[in-house]
Amino acid sequence: MLSRPLLLACGVIALMPVWAQDLGEQLFAAARKGDAAAVKTLLDKGVAVNAKARYDRTALSFAAHRGHLEVVQLLLERGADPNIKDTFYGSSALALAASERHLPVVQALIDKGAAGGEELLMNGVAGGRAELVKTVLDKGGVSAETLSAALVIATRSKRDEIVEMLKAAGATPPPPADFPVEVEILKQYEGLYRSDRGLEITVAVKDGKLVGDQMGRSLGELGGISNTTFRLANNPEEVVTFVVEGGKVTGFVSRRGPLEFRFQKIKGN
Repeated sequence: MLSRPLLLACGVIALMPVWAQDLGEQLFAAARKGDAAAVKTLLDKGVAVNAKARYDRTALSFAAHRGHLEVVQLLLERGADPNIKDTFYGSSALALAASERHLPVVQALIDKGAAGGEELLMNGVAGGRAELVKTVLDKGGVSAETLSAALVIATRSKRDEIVEMLKAAGATPPPPADFPVEVEILKQYEGLYRSDRGLEITVAVKDGKLVGDQMGRSLGELGGISNTTFRLANNPEEVVTFVVEGGKVTGFVSRRGPLEFRFQKIKGN
């Protein structure tokens, strides 16, 4: 027969997961409400700052989504990971804050190392969100390739304010894609390519130029940057690099600033 102290100890141990779960739910609720005092109290009690709710949402995710800057700053100071993504939409705290236009929260997250700033920049340019573009540019660290791609989009969309921001940050137009590639080399790239999402693109040689077709929609010519890398004439922010392995073309990678899409060659030479 177990002694009374041992029975009590077993009971406490059995209740610990329930107690921890209850405190975790309290943390999530406080983060949603923007109750910084309650969040601090719960963290002081030992609740894990990166505790996960349903679909791996965290307190930081909830607070960022609702724009509670003070709570976001507190969680970050206590070691919250800004790069955890939920398992439902695959969204980070940064993406959620940006979607609701909580720019001070976006800035706080970027300052603490949140990834995805370059992707936010491209989204801001495409959507004409000058304040979001400025927030990302003010932090710095954007690659020259992303700045160039963003400038192409902003110029084409006649977003003059954003164009000036990008130029001030060092953006320059992409160089001309006029590298002469021999037709014999171009013919190696002819064929049907498919992405992991099922998108199909056909590449062919026409009048000595490489051209693309996306399920019946012409993508226009691909101007040469080198023997393996090309730029779309209709969308010069997009660069296509063919992958050659063992002397055989196996696919290509399409890049638009920080965004990367991979295609596998499924038919052709």
